[in-house]
Amino acid sequence: MLADEIAQHLDDQVVTGGATGWVARTGRLTESQDQMVLVTGTSGEAPEAGGDMERPSFQVLVRGAVDGITGARAKADEILGELHRFIGSAGGKAYIGILALGSPFIISYDESKRPLVATNYRTMRSRS
Repeated sequence: MLADEIAQHLDDQVVTGGATGWVARTGRLTESQDQMVLVTGTSGEAPEAGGDMERPSFQVLVRGAVDGITGARAKADEILGELHRFIGSAGGKAYIGILALGSPFIISYDESKRPLVATNYRTMRSRS
């Protein structure tokens, strides 16, 4: 699935995972982990009629440490640098391109005072 491919790509590029202190995941945020990156598929656009291309979209939500807006913004910007205009392979699919739909933006803070910063992306990739 799209979200899994993008989360794995972020780990493969050492934007998340390992010694970065940031965990990339899909599904939902967990309460216990501070520095998390959640990748969620969104509606996207209609696939190419009769072709092998699809145009899904996704959101990357970054949750920082308590009162850590600077770190959360920096991680969202780093992810933007990795994904915006990406052309290549991820999860066995050929990506013709990933484009950010805007800059990272602050959504709010959660109940534990951890900032939430989001960026929306659209992509064009092969179906197979």
